Amino acid sequence: MAKEEIKLKKIEKFIRDSVSRFKKKGAMIGLSGGIDSSVVAFLLVRALGKENVFGLIMPEKESSYQNIKDAEEIAKILKIKFKKIDLTPFLAQLGVYKLVPSFLKNKLVLARGLEIFKKKRGTKMIHSLGILGLETSDKISQRATAIMLPKLRLRSLLLYYYGALKNYLVVGTTNKTEYLLGHYDKYGDGACDIEPIRGFYKTQVKELARYLGVPEKIIAKKPTHDLFAGFILTDEAMIGESFAKIDLILEKLEKGENEKKIAQELGVELAFIQEVKKTMENQILNREMPLA
Repeated sequence: MAKEEIKLKKIEKFIRDSVSRFKKKGAMIGLSGGIDSSVVAFLLVRALGKENVFGLIMPEKESSYQNIKDAEEIAKILKIKFKKIDLTPFLAQLGVYKLVPSFLKNKLVLARGLEIFKKKRGTKMIHSLGILGLETSDKISQRATAIMLPKLRLRSLLLYYYGALKNYLVVGTTNKTEYLLGHYDKYGDGACDIEPIRGFYKTQVKELARYLGVPEKIIAKKPTHDLFAGFILTDEAMIGESFAKIDLILEKLEKGENEKKIAQELGVELAFIQEVKKTMENQILNREMPLA
């Protein structure tokens, strides 16, 4: 049996055992049109059968049209039932869209502003919900968080709502790279019952995707949170490095390798290696349950 198949069999068993343990009838997943949710959807169908998997597609007015179409395509390829829910009216009522300054809707201004922002604060890495290492009083960071959090948490709410109606397990799609760097929201896309691919770096998820037969256009697409200006604020732009390189850094840091040695081997500035390490350490606290 191929190495990839052995890995997949373990994940499929984990999914089936979890559904049984939680006494559920199937699995509920949010389909984003990205590689992570696509891979998890393929795994769920392999483990449970298409009749026991349900997908939610939850776009809003700032979502990528292509991502919505890709999410629908995945559902149709797998022949799973799905529902599309437009979040725009709910978010508009909250006033989320009023928080975005009009000048930030210009691609050139946003791209240039991103680089200035990084340089001014001496960082390569920008967290998906704010700027890493900044004080909580930073108004730009606060506004970014207020724009993005409601989108993530509304999706989580809907997944659990429909999961409760169907008695389905809510399945997450966070990979190891995102998990270690905190590139997700604990109570948003991180809120779930199980995480089948959390043990796989992003580059490993790509390998799984090709083995499973996920369409190449989804594998090749630049990953993005698709919460705001995803065409500029891609995941790699936020992280500050390619997934190929960041995964190698994370793997070496997890093994306890010397930071200077990692920098020399990979041709990366030592300051960035230290920034990644600090981020990993910060996420240990952020992953904890509420303090009591």
